[in-house]
Amino acid sequence: MADSIIPETTAVAHFVELADSDGRLVLLPRATVHALRAMGQQSLTITLNLTDHSPKRWLTVTEAAEQHLADLPPAANEKERRRQLLTARANISRACSQGQIKCVGDGQSRRLDPDSLAAWRLKQRDRYLQAADN
Repeated sequence: MADSIIPETTAVAHFVELADSDGRLVLLPRATVHALRAMGQQSLTITLNLTDHSPKRWLTVTEAAEQHLADLPPAANEKERRRQLLTARANISRACSQGQIKCVGDGQSRRLDPDSLAAWRLKQRDRYLQAADN
């Protein structure tokens, strides 16, 4: 595993000692614990990557729409491209809401799983090819 680099800070940080479900020690900033409790949370689920490989970065709806545009015929002009992008964003948001694309968050915070998006794009391309054959 690669060495971890912890940024230096001059701020005083107070930590709360907690235990995970396997009894391992977990240190969380006291301010974070207080904020979570104030929001009514009784537990917290955290997934940490312990390998040398960085996990794939989740995408915004706009980034996903840009990728989806690569699957469509090119736009004739900039106005047509903007229209295609808006349509692609709407289609992707709808697919997320229907559970066809794995995503987290809502609105501008929504992030999409890149593997789930790739599978959805493949299905869309197959659908376009079948429509073109008929």
